[in-house]
Amino acid sequence: MPLELLLLTRWAKTVAVETAVALIWGLRKPSELGILALINTVTNLSLNLILMVLNLYVPHQTVSVLLIAMEAAVFLAEGFMIRGLIRQCRHPFLLSLTMNAASFLFGYFIRF
Repeated sequence: MPLELLLLTRWAKTVAVETAVALIWGLRKPSELGILALINTVTNLSLNLILMVLNLYVPHQTVSVLLIAMEAAVFLAEGFMIRGLIRQCRHPFLLSLTMNAASFLFGYFIRF
């Protein structure tokens, strides 16, 4: 699969899952959902590009450990961005944690 298509499909799945979580959390405004999609564009594409490079040069077990650290960094980065950009979100870090856990688990289970 071409790199662009791989990145696009991973991004689309993440946005779909995390938008569903945001809707459950009560975020309904198109501006809020658009901001979340933009945040995901930055974090998801960055994470996946870094993972692709690491997979070329670093042993798999090391990449697995680094993935946990990178997911934690994404959770924090998204929490701060949500807090700064969606003022009416009362619990931005809990929202970020919920969205990232859902998309991580979705990605993990669709591999098998």
